[in-house]
Amino acid sequence: EIGDIGFHSIYQINEILGKTPKAKLLAFHLPQFHRIKENDAWWGEGFTEWTNTRKCKPRFDAHYQPRTPHADIGFYDLSELDALRKQVELARTHGIYGFCFYYYWFSGKRLLEKPLDLLLEHPELDINFCFCWANENWTRTWSGNAKDVLVEQKYSKNDSEHFIEDIVRYFNDSRYIKINGEPVIVVYNAKDIPNVRKVLLTWGDTAKKLGFPGIKIWIVRSFGITAQSLSIEDLIDKEIEFPPHELGSPELSVPNFENMVNGSLWDYSKLVDKILVKRKNEKYNPKLYRTAMLAWDNSSRRVEGYNAFVNFDLRWYYKWLKANVEESMYTFKPSERFTFVNAWNEWAEGTYLEPDEKFGYAALNVTTRAICLEDCFTHLEDNREVMGDVRSAIQVHIHYDDIASEVLLSLRAVRQPFDCFITTTSFEKAVSIFNLFKKGFNYRRLEILVVRNVGRDVAPFLLQLKHRIKHYEYFCHVHAKKSLHSDFGNEWRKELLGQLLNKNEGILELLDSNPNIGLINPTP
Repeated sequence: EIGDIGFHSIYQINEILGKTPKAKLLAFHLPQFHRIKENDAWWGEGFTEWTNTRKCKPRFDAHYQPRTPHADIGFYDLSELDALRKQVELARTHGIYGFCFYYYWFSGKRLLEKPLDLLLEHPELDINFCFCWANENWTRTWSGNAKDVLVEQKYSKNDSEHFIEDIVRYFNDSRYIKINGEPVIVVYNAKDIPNVRKVLLTWGDTAKKLGFPGIKIWIVRSFGITAQSLSIEDLIDKEIEFPPHELGSPELSVPNFENMVNGSLWDYSKLVDKILVKRKNEKYNPKLYRTAMLAWDNSSRRVEGYNAFVNFDLRWYYKWLKANVEESMYTFKPSERFTFVNAWNEWAEGTYLEPDEKFGYAALNVTTRAICLEDCFTHLEDNREVMGDVRSAIQVHIHYDDIASEVLLSLRAVRQPFDCFITTTSFEKAVSIFNLFKKGFNYRRLEILVVRNVGRDVAPFLLQLKHRIKHYEYFCHVHAKKSLHSDFGNEWRKELLGQLLNKNEGILELLDSNPNIGLINPTP
Protein backbone atom coordinates (compact mmCIF):
# COMPACT_ATOMS: atom_id res chain seq x y z
CA GLU A 1 0.00 0.00 0.00
CA ILE A 2 2.91 2.33 0.51
CA GLY A 3 4.57 3.80 -2.53
CA ASP A 4 6.78 6.46 -4.01
CA ILE A 5 6.76 10.21 -3.64
CA GLY A 6 5.48 12.06 -6.61
CA PHE A 7 2.99 10.26 -8.80
CA HIS A 8 -0.72 10.61 -8.24
CA SER A 9 -1.33 6.94 -8.99
CA ILE A 10 0.65 5.81 -5.95
CA TYR A 11 -0.35 5.85 -2.29
CA GLN A 12 1.86 7.89 0.03
CA ILE A 13 2.25 7.74 3.77
CA ASN A 14 2.50 10.94 5.79
CA GLU A 15 5.82 12.72 5.28
CA ILE A 16 6.86 15.60 7.51
CA LEU A 17 9.56 17.66 5.85
CA GLY A 18 11.68 19.85 8.12
CA LYS A 19 12.02 22.78 5.74
CA THR A 20 10.93 26.42 5.73
CA PRO A 21 8.25 27.43 3.20
CA LYS A 22 9.28 30.17 0.78
CA ALA A 23 5.78 31.67 0.66
CA LYS A 24 2.71 31.82 2.88
CA LEU A 25 0.28 29.28 1.49
CA LEU A 26 -3.41 29.87 2.25
CA ALA A 27 -5.90 27.09 1.54
CA PHE A 28 -9.55 27.85 0.93
CA HIS A 29 -11.53 26.04 3.61
CA LEU A 30 -15.15 24.87 3.45
CA PRO A 31 -16.90 24.62 6.86
CA GLN A 32 -19.92 22.61 5.61
CA PHE A 33 -18.95 19.40 7.38
CA HIS A 34 -21.41 19.64 10.23
CA ARG A 35 -25.18 19.63 10.51
CA ILE A 36 -27.27 22.80 10.60
CA LYS A 37 -31.05 23.03 10.84
CA GLU A 38 -31.30 24.84 7.51
CA ASN A 39 -29.57 22.06 5.59
CA ASP A 40 -31.70 19.47 7.39
CA ALA A 41 -34.80 21.28 6.11
CA TRP A 42 -33.54 21.88 2.56
CA TRP A 43 -31.69 18.66 1.76
CA GLY A 44 -32.77 16.10 4.33
CA GLU A 45 -31.93 15.31 7.93
CA GLY A 46 -28.22 14.92 8.61
CA PHE A 47 -27.04 16.62 5.44
CA THR A 48 -23.39 17.71 5.29
CA GLU A 49 -20.81 17.92 2.51
CA TRP A 50 -20.17 14.22 3.06
CA THR A 51 -23.71 13.40 1.90
CA ASN A 52 -23.02 14.23 -1.74
CA THR A 53 -19.46 12.93 -1.55
CA ARG A 54 -20.49 9.48 -0.34
CA LYS A 55 -23.24 8.84 -2.88
CA CYS A 56 -21.37 9.84 -6.05
CA LYS A 57 -20.88 7.14 -8.69
CA PRO A 58 -18.36 6.97 -11.57
CA ARG A 59 -19.58 8.80 -14.69
CA PHE A 60 -16.95 7.59 -17.15
CA ASP A 61 -14.21 4.97 -17.44
CA ALA A 62 -11.54 5.24 -14.72
CA HIS A 63 -13.50 8.02 -12.98
CA TYR A 64 -12.23 8.32 -9.40
CA GLN A 65 -15.52 8.29 -7.50
CA PRO A 66 -16.58 8.13 -4.78
CA ARG A 67 -13.84 9.94 -2.84
CA THR A 68 -13.30 8.51 0.64
CA PRO A 69 -11.28 10.27 3.36
CA HIS A 70 -8.30 8.51 4.89
CA ALA A 71 -8.95 6.58 8.10
CA ASP A 72 -6.72 9.08 9.94
CA ILE A 73 -9.41 11.76 9.50
CA GLY A 74 -12.56 9.81 8.60
CA PHE A 75 -15.91 11.43 7.78
CA TYR A 76 -15.26 14.11 10.36
CA ASP A 77 -17.69 16.52 11.99
CA LEU A 78 -16.36 20.08 12.19
CA SER A 79 -18.57 20.91 15.14
CA GLU A 80 -16.20 18.67 17.13
CA LEU A 81 -13.00 20.16 18.47
CA ASP A 82 -10.88 17.10 17.72
CA ALA A 83 -11.68 17.25 13.99
CA LEU A 84 -10.65 20.90 13.78
CA ARG A 85 -7.53 20.23 15.82
CA LYS A 86 -6.44 17.48 13.41
CA GLN A 87 -6.90 19.84 10.46
CA VAL A 88 -4.78 22.51 12.14
CA GLU A 89 -2.00 20.07 13.04
CA LEU A 90 -1.94 18.58 9.55
CA ALA A 91 -1.80 21.98 7.90
CA ARG A 92 0.93 23.44 10.10
CA THR A 93 3.19 20.37 10.01
CA HIS A 94 2.98 20.47 6.22
CA GLY A 95 4.04 24.11 6.03
CA ILE A 96 0.62 25.60 5.26
CA TYR A 97 0.43 29.12 6.66
CA GLY A 98 -3.31 29.29 7.20
CA PHE A 99 -6.91 28.78 6.13
CA CYS A 100 -9.13 31.16 4.20
CA PHE A 101 -12.54 30.19 5.59
CA TYR A 102 -15.71 30.77 3.61
CA TYR A 103 -17.94 33.03 5.70
CA TYR A 104 -21.68 32.87 5.09
CA TRP A 105 -23.40 36.10 6.23
CA PHE A 106 -26.81 37.30 5.07
CA SER A 107 -27.77 40.66 6.61
CA GLY A 108 -26.82 39.41 10.06
CA LYS A 109 -27.83 35.77 9.59
CA ARG A 110 -24.85 33.44 9.76
CA LEU A 111 -24.65 29.90 8.42
CA LEU A 112 -22.03 27.19 9.01
CA GLU A 113 -20.33 29.32 11.66
CA LYS A 114 -19.74 26.57 14.25
CA PRO A 115 -16.16 25.65 13.23
CA LEU A 116 -15.19 29.32 13.07
CA ASP A 117 -16.56 30.03 16.55
CA LEU A 118 -14.89 26.87 17.81
CA LEU A 119 -11.57 28.12 16.48
CA LEU A 120 -12.13 31.45 18.24
CA GLU A 121 -12.89 29.69 21.52
CA HIS A 122 -9.63 27.72 21.38
CA PRO A 123 -6.59 29.98 20.96
CA GLU A 124 -4.33 26.96 21.37
CA LEU A 125 -5.23 25.92 17.80
CA ASP A 126 -2.18 27.41 16.15
CA ILE A 127 -3.33 28.38 12.67
CA ASN A 128 -3.52 31.72 10.89
CA PHE A 129 -6.81 32.48 9.20
CA CYS A 130 -8.88 34.99 7.30
CA PHE A 131 -12.38 35.07 5.82
CA CYS A 132 -13.72 34.93 2.30
CA TRP A 133 -17.22 36.41 2.33
CA ALA A 134 -19.28 33.97 0.25
CA ASN A 135 -21.72 36.69 -0.71
CA GLU A 136 -23.92 34.88 -3.22
CA ASN A 137 -27.51 33.70 -2.79
CA TRP A 138 -27.95 30.12 -1.61
CA THR A 139 -29.97 28.31 -4.27
CA ARG A 140 -30.86 24.78 -5.36
CA THR A 141 -28.07 24.76 -7.93
CA TRP A 142 -27.04 21.25 -6.90
CA SER A 143 -30.43 19.89 -7.90
CA GLY A 144 -30.54 21.90 -11.12
CA ASN A 145 -32.84 24.71 -9.95
CA ALA A 146 -30.62 27.78 -9.56
CA LYS A 147 -33.67 30.07 -9.54
CA ASP A 148 -34.99 28.56 -6.30
CA VAL A 149 -33.41 30.86 -3.68
CA LEU A 150 -32.99 29.33 -0.22
CA VAL A 151 -31.31 32.31 1.44
CA GLU A 152 -31.19 35.65 -0.33
CA GLN A 153 -28.26 38.04 -0.10
CA LYS A 154 -30.28 41.24 0.29
CA TYR A 155 -27.50 43.84 0.78
CA SER A 156 -29.65 45.87 3.14
CA LYS A 157 -29.00 49.53 3.89
CA ASN A 158 -26.85 49.12 7.00
CA ASP A 159 -25.21 45.82 6.07
CA SER A 160 -21.84 47.39 5.33
CA GLU A 161 -21.30 48.60 8.88
CA HIS A 162 -22.99 45.61 10.51
CA PHE A 163 -20.84 43.15 8.58
CA ILE A 164 -17.58 44.60 9.92
CA GLU A 165 -19.05 44.98 13.41
CA ASP A 166 -20.06 41.31 13.29
CA ILE A 167 -16.64 39.95 12.37
CA VAL A 168 -14.54 42.31 14.52
CA ARG A 169 -14.47 39.54 17.16
CA TYR A 170 -12.35 37.54 14.71
CA PHE A 171 -10.23 40.56 13.70
CA ASN A 172 -9.24 40.95 17.35
CA ASP A 173 -7.82 37.43 17.43
CA SER A 174 -4.02 37.39 17.12
CA ARG A 175 -4.24 34.57 14.55
CA TYR A 176 -6.39 36.57 12.14
CA ILE A 177 -4.27 37.59 9.15
CA LYS A 178 -3.39 41.28 9.10
CA ILE A 179 -1.07 43.38 6.93
CA ASN A 180 0.49 46.24 8.89
CA GLY A 181 -2.29 45.88 11.44
CA GLU A 182 -5.06 45.91 8.83
CA PRO A 183 -7.24 42.76 8.79
CA VAL A 184 -7.73 41.00 5.46
CA ILE A 185 -11.17 40.34 3.96
CA VAL A 186 -11.59 38.34 0.74
CA VAL A 187 -14.76 38.94 -1.32
CA TYR A 188 -15.91 36.03 -3.45
CA ASN A 189 -18.16 37.91 -5.88
CA ALA A 190 -17.63 41.67 -5.71
CA LYS A 191 -19.66 42.16 -8.89
CA ASP A 192 -22.89 41.23 -7.07
CA ILE A 193 -22.54 43.97 -4.44
CA PRO A 194 -24.74 46.98 -5.27
CA ASN A 195 -22.79 50.25 -5.10
CA VAL A 196 -19.69 48.23 -4.29
CA ARG A 197 -17.46 51.27 -4.05
CA LYS A 198 -19.52 52.81 -1.25
CA VAL A 199 -19.67 49.47 0.57
CA LEU A 200 -15.89 49.05 0.57
CA LEU A 201 -15.33 52.63 1.71
CA THR A 202 -17.76 52.03 4.58
CA TRP A 203 -15.85 48.88 5.54
CA GLY A 204 -12.65 50.87 5.83
CA ASP A 205 -14.27 53.64 7.86
CA THR A 206 -15.95 51.15 10.19
CA ALA A 207 -12.68 49.28 10.75
CA LYS A 208 -11.01 52.54 11.73
CA LYS A 209 -13.82 53.35 14.18
CA LEU A 210 -13.25 49.94 15.76
CA GLY A 211 -9.55 50.66 16.33
CA PHE A 212 -7.84 49.29 13.23
CA PRO A 213 -5.68 51.41 10.88
CA GLY A 214 -7.83 50.24 7.96
CA ILE A 215 -8.78 47.09 6.14
CA LYS A 216 -7.14 45.11 3.33
CA ILE A 217 -9.65 44.03 0.71
CA TRP A 218 -8.79 41.16 -1.63
CA ILE A 219 -11.28 40.11 -4.31
CA VAL A 220 -11.61 36.82 -6.16
CA ARG A 221 -10.90 37.15 -9.86
CA SER A 222 -13.60 35.07 -11.53
CA PHE A 223 -16.78 35.47 -13.59
CA GLY A 224 -14.94 38.25 -15.45
CA ILE A 225 -14.52 40.22 -12.22
CA THR A 226 -11.49 42.45 -11.81
CA ALA A 227 -10.90 45.58 -9.78
CA GLN A 228 -10.53 47.46 -13.05
CA SER A 229 -13.84 46.25 -14.44
CA LEU A 230 -15.58 47.43 -11.25
CA SER A 231 -13.64 50.75 -11.10
CA ILE A 232 -12.40 50.00 -7.58
CA GLU A 233 -8.68 49.60 -8.25
CA ASP A 234 -7.82 52.25 -5.65
CA LEU A 235 -9.77 50.36 -2.94
CA ILE A 236 -8.54 46.83 -3.66
CA ASP A 237 -5.26 45.69 -2.20
CA LYS A 238 -5.02 42.36 -4.08
CA GLU A 239 -6.91 40.13 -6.51
CA ILE A 240 -6.87 36.33 -6.20
CA GLU A 241 -7.04 33.79 -8.99
CA PHE A 242 -9.72 31.17 -8.50
CA PRO A 243 -9.26 28.13 -10.74
CA PRO A 244 -11.04 26.46 -12.41
CA HIS A 245 -13.07 29.58 -13.14
CA GLU A 246 -12.26 31.08 -16.54
CA LEU A 247 -10.00 28.16 -17.49
CA GLY A 248 -12.33 26.02 -19.61
CA SER A 249 -11.11 26.94 -23.10
CA PRO A 250 -11.93 24.69 -26.11
CA GLU A 251 -8.39 23.36 -26.59
CA LEU A 252 -8.54 21.82 -23.10
CA SER A 253 -11.74 19.93 -23.75
CA VAL A 254 -11.77 16.13 -23.85
CA PRO A 255 -14.94 15.54 -25.91
CA ASN A 256 -14.85 11.80 -26.59
CA PHE A 257 -13.81 10.28 -23.29
CA GLU A 258 -14.98 6.69 -23.09
CA ASN A 259 -18.50 6.17 -21.71
CA MET A 260 -18.83 9.77 -20.50
CA VAL A 261 -22.39 10.91 -19.76
CA ASN A 262 -23.95 14.27 -18.87
CA GLY A 263 -20.79 16.24 -18.26
CA SER A 264 -17.77 18.13 -19.60
CA LEU A 265 -14.23 16.88 -19.24
CA TRP A 266 -11.04 18.95 -19.39
CA ASP A 267 -7.37 18.04 -19.60
CA TYR A 268 -5.46 18.99 -16.44
CA SER A 269 -2.00 18.46 -17.94
CA LYS A 270 -2.79 20.74 -20.89
CA LEU A 271 -4.24 23.33 -18.51
CA VAL A 272 -1.06 23.60 -16.44
CA ASP A 273 1.13 23.59 -19.54
CA LYS A 274 -0.95 26.43 -21.01
CA ILE A 275 -0.76 28.44 -17.77
CA LEU A 276 3.01 28.11 -17.43
CA VAL A 277 3.71 28.86 -21.11
CA LYS A 278 1.51 31.95 -20.99
CA ARG A 279 3.16 33.15 -17.80
CA LYS A 280 6.59 33.26 -19.43
CA ASN A 281 5.40 36.26 -21.45
CA GLU A 282 3.65 38.04 -18.57
CA LYS A 283 5.10 40.63 -16.24
CA TYR A 284 4.82 40.02 -12.52
CA ASN A 285 1.66 41.65 -11.20
CA PRO A 286 2.08 43.19 -7.73
CA LYS A 287 -1.71 43.22 -7.28
CA LEU A 288 -2.35 39.54 -8.07
CA TYR A 289 -2.06 36.44 -5.90
CA ARG A 290 -1.79 33.16 -7.80
CA THR A 291 -3.83 30.05 -6.99
CA ALA A 292 -3.26 26.40 -7.89
CA MET A 293 -5.90 23.69 -7.72
CA LEU A 294 -5.92 19.91 -7.68
CA ALA A 295 -8.18 17.67 -9.74
CA TRP A 296 -11.43 19.62 -9.89
CA ASP A 297 -14.46 17.35 -10.23
CA ASN A 298 -17.92 18.55 -9.14
CA SER A 299 -19.83 15.44 -10.27
CA SER A 300 -20.69 14.77 -6.59
CA ARG A 301 -22.84 17.88 -6.62
CA ARG A 302 -24.48 17.68 -10.03
CA VAL A 303 -26.49 14.97 -11.72
CA GLU A 304 -26.06 16.76 -15.06
CA GLY A 305 -23.79 19.54 -16.25
CA TYR A 306 -20.83 18.56 -14.12
CA ASN A 307 -17.22 19.46 -14.93
CA ALA A 308 -14.22 17.28 -14.24
CA PHE A 309 -10.50 17.43 -15.04
CA VAL A 310 -8.87 14.24 -16.28
CA ASN A 311 -5.17 13.45 -16.86
CA PHE A 312 -4.40 14.79 -13.40
CA ASP A 313 -0.95 14.02 -12.07
CA LEU A 314 0.75 15.48 -9.03
CA ARG A 315 3.77 16.28 -11.19
CA TRP A 316 1.70 18.93 -12.97
CA TYR A 317 0.23 20.25 -9.72
CA TYR A 318 3.73 20.45 -8.26
CA LYS A 319 5.00 22.49 -11.24
CA TRP A 320 2.02 24.85 -11.02
CA LEU A 321 2.27 25.49 -7.27
CA LYS A 322 6.06 25.74 -7.35
CA ALA A 323 5.85 28.34 -10.15
CA ASN A 324 3.37 30.31 -8.06
CA VAL A 325 5.70 30.25 -5.07
CA GLU A 326 8.69 31.34 -7.13
CA GLU A 327 6.70 34.21 -8.65
CA SER A 328 5.58 35.38 -5.21
CA MET A 329 9.21 35.53 -4.08
CA TYR A 330 10.05 37.93 -6.91
CA THR A 331 6.86 39.97 -6.61
CA PHE A 332 6.10 40.52 -2.92
CA LYS A 333 8.00 41.45 0.21
CA PRO A 334 8.05 38.67 2.84
CA SER A 335 5.16 40.01 4.93
CA GLU A 336 2.85 39.92 1.88
CA ARG A 337 4.25 36.84 0.14
CA PHE A 338 1.00 34.85 -0.09
CA THR A 339 -0.15 32.23 -2.56
CA PHE A 340 -3.33 30.13 -2.56
CA VAL A 341 -4.52 26.60 -3.19
CA ASN A 342 -8.07 25.56 -4.00
CA ALA A 343 -8.73 23.89 -1.63
CA TRP A 344 -8.14 22.30 1.75
CA ASN A 345 -11.31 20.22 1.83
CA GLU A 346 -13.56 20.62 -1.22
CA TRP A 347 -14.37 16.91 -1.26
CA ALA A 348 -17.50 17.27 -3.41
CA GLU A 349 -15.48 19.25 -5.96
CA GLY A 350 -12.57 16.84 -6.08
CA THR A 351 -9.93 19.37 -5.03
CA TYR A 352 -8.63 18.77 -1.53
CA LEU A 353 -5.31 18.52 0.29
CA GLU A 354 -6.57 16.28 3.06
CA PRO A 355 -5.51 12.61 2.83
CA ASP A 356 -7.84 10.14 1.17
CA GLU A 357 -8.18 6.38 1.17
CA LYS A 358 -6.75 5.79 -2.30
CA PHE A 359 -3.72 8.10 -2.43
CA GLY A 360 -3.03 8.76 1.23
CA TYR A 361 -1.01 11.88 1.96
CA ALA A 362 0.24 12.36 -1.61
CA ALA A 363 -1.29 15.80 -2.17
CA LEU A 364 -0.07 17.16 1.17
CA ASN A 365 3.44 15.75 0.74
CA VAL A 366 3.85 17.25 -2.73
CA THR A 367 2.38 20.58 -1.57
CA THR A 368 4.98 20.81 1.18
CA ARG A 369 7.81 20.12 -1.24
CA ALA A 370 6.49 22.71 -3.69
CA ILE A 371 6.17 25.56 -1.17
CA CYS A 372 9.62 24.72 0.21
CA LEU A 373 11.01 24.56 -3.35
CA GLU A 374 12.24 21.05 -2.62
CA ASP A 375 12.85 18.52 -5.37
CA CYS A 376 9.96 16.09 -5.70
CA PHE A 377 10.64 13.78 -8.64
CA THR A 378 14.31 13.75 -9.63
CA HIS A 379 15.16 10.74 -7.47
CA LEU A 380 12.40 8.76 -9.16
CA GLU A 381 13.19 9.78 -12.70
CA ASP A 382 16.94 9.38 -12.90
CA ASN A 383 18.28 8.69 -9.39
CA ARG A 384 19.99 12.05 -9.14
CA GLU A 385 19.73 14.48 -6.26
CA VAL A 386 22.10 17.27 -5.26
CA MET A 387 23.33 16.34 -1.80
CA GLY A 388 26.02 19.00 -1.33
CA ASP A 389 28.66 18.01 1.21
CA VAL A 390 26.36 15.68 3.16
CA ARG A 391 27.73 12.16 2.95
CA SER A 392 25.73 10.42 5.64
CA ALA A 393 22.12 9.74 6.57
CA ILE A 394 20.85 8.59 9.95
CA GLN A 395 17.53 6.77 10.09
CA VAL A 396 15.77 6.28 13.43
CA HIS A 397 12.62 4.34 14.22
CA ILE A 398 10.87 5.74 17.31
CA HIS A 399 7.77 3.95 18.54
CA TYR A 400 7.99 5.22 22.12
CA ASP A 401 8.02 8.99 21.73
CA ASP A 402 8.83 9.49 25.42
CA ILE A 403 12.43 8.51 24.65
CA ALA A 404 12.72 10.86 21.67
CA SER A 405 14.57 13.45 23.76
CA GLU A 406 17.17 10.80 24.66
CA VAL A 407 17.67 9.99 20.97
CA LEU A 408 18.00 13.70 20.22
CA LEU A 409 20.70 14.06 22.88
CA SER A 410 22.70 11.25 21.26
CA LEU A 411 22.29 12.75 17.78
CA ARG A 412 23.72 16.04 19.01
CA ALA A 413 27.03 14.25 19.48
CA VAL A 414 27.31 13.79 15.70
CA ARG A 415 29.63 16.55 14.48
CA GLN A 416 29.54 16.10 10.72
CA PRO A 417 26.48 17.32 8.76
CA PHE A 418 23.95 14.60 8.03
CA ASP A 419 20.38 14.07 6.87
CA CYS A 420 18.00 12.70 9.47
CA PHE A 421 15.10 10.40 8.62
CA ILE A 422 12.66 9.33 11.32
CA THR A 423 9.81 6.83 11.29
CA THR A 424 7.16 6.65 13.99
CA THR A 425 3.78 5.00 14.40
CA SER A 426 1.14 7.75 14.63
CA PHE A 427 0.54 11.24 13.37
CA GLU A 428 0.38 12.56 16.94
CA LYS A 429 3.82 11.13 17.68
CA ALA A 430 5.17 12.58 14.43
CA VAL A 431 4.01 16.08 15.39
CA SER A 432 5.57 15.75 18.85
CA ILE A 433 8.89 14.44 17.47
CA PHE A 434 8.99 17.04 14.72
CA ASN A 435 8.52 19.92 17.18
CA LEU A 436 11.26 18.48 19.41
CA PHE A 437 13.77 17.75 16.65
CA LYS A 438 13.37 20.69 14.28
CA LYS A 439 15.85 22.90 16.15
CA GLY A 440 17.83 20.17 17.73
CA PHE A 441 21.06 19.30 15.94
CA ASN A 442 23.40 19.47 12.97
CA TYR A 443 21.13 18.01 10.27
CA ARG A 444 20.67 19.27 6.73
CA ARG A 445 17.18 17.87 6.32
CA LEU A 446 14.69 16.31 8.66
CA GLU A 447 11.93 14.04 7.34
CA ILE A 448 9.39 12.08 9.36
CA LEU A 449 7.14 9.30 8.08
CA VAL A 450 4.27 7.55 9.83
CA VAL A 451 4.42 3.75 9.41
CA ARG A 452 2.94 0.68 11.01
CA ASN A 453 4.95 -0.77 13.89
CA VAL A 454 5.65 -3.95 11.93
CA GLY A 455 9.08 -5.30 10.97
CA ARG A 456 10.40 -2.40 12.96
CA ASP A 457 14.03 -3.49 13.13
CA VAL A 458 14.56 -3.20 9.38
CA ALA A 459 11.33 -2.40 7.51
CA PRO A 460 11.11 1.34 8.42
CA PHE A 461 14.71 1.81 7.28
CA LEU A 462 14.10 0.14 3.92
CA LEU A 463 10.76 1.86 3.41
CA GLN A 464 12.02 5.36 4.04
CA LEU A 465 15.36 5.15 2.31
CA LYS A 466 14.82 2.75 -0.58
CA HIS A 467 14.94 5.58 -3.14
CA ARG A 468 17.88 7.32 -1.47
CA ILE A 469 20.39 4.47 -1.30
CA LYS A 470 22.49 5.94 -4.12
CA HIS A 471 22.55 9.46 -2.65
CA TYR A 472 24.81 8.80 0.35
CA GLU A 473 28.08 7.09 1.08
CA TYR A 474 27.05 5.91 4.55
CA PHE A 475 23.89 5.09 6.47
CA CYS A 476 23.29 4.62 10.17
CA HIS A 477 20.11 2.88 11.31
CA VAL A 478 18.94 3.12 14.91
CA HIS A 479 15.92 1.40 16.45
CA ALA A 480 15.07 3.31 19.62
CA LYS A 481 13.90 0.31 21.61
CA LYS A 482 12.45 0.51 25.08
CA SER A 483 12.22 -2.20 27.70
CA LEU A 484 8.86 -2.40 29.46
CA HIS A 485 10.08 -4.96 31.98
CA SER A 486 13.62 -4.10 33.06
CA ASP A 487 15.79 -1.05 33.61
CA PHE A 488 18.68 -3.08 32.22
CA GLY A 489 17.15 -2.90 28.74
CA ASN A 490 16.99 0.88 28.89
CA GLU A 491 20.59 1.13 30.05
CA TRP A 492 21.62 -1.18 27.21
CA ARG A 493 19.85 1.10 24.70
CA LYS A 494 21.79 4.11 25.96
CA GLU A 495 25.04 2.16 25.68
CA LEU A 496 24.29 1.09 22.09
CA LEU A 497 23.31 4.63 21.05
CA GLY A 498 26.50 5.94 22.54
CA GLN A 499 28.65 3.42 20.68
CA LEU A 500 27.08 4.34 17.35
CA LEU A 501 26.49 8.07 17.59
CA ASN A 502 29.03 9.39 20.08
CA LYS A 503 31.76 7.65 18.04
CA ASN A 504 30.27 8.55 14.67
CA GLU A 505 33.31 10.49 13.49
CA GLY A 506 35.69 7.63 14.25
CA ILE A 507 33.39 5.14 12.53
CA LEU A 508 33.36 7.25 9.35
CA GLU A 509 37.15 7.54 9.41
CA LEU A 510 37.42 3.75 9.76
CA LEU A 511 35.05 3.17 6.84
CA ASP A 512 36.92 5.70 4.70
CA SER A 513 40.27 4.06 5.39
CA ASN A 514 39.20 0.45 4.90
CA PRO A 515 37.04 -0.25 1.81
CA ASN A 516 36.68 -3.90 2.87
CA ILE A 517 34.46 -2.93 5.80
CA GLY A 518 30.80 -2.78 4.81
CA LEU A 519 28.97 -2.94 8.14
CA ILE A 520 29.71 -1.84 11.68
CA ASN A 521 27.48 -2.61 14.66
CA PRO A 522 27.74 -1.93 18.39
CA THR A 523 29.37 -4.43 20.70
CA PRO A 524 26.59 -6.71 22.06
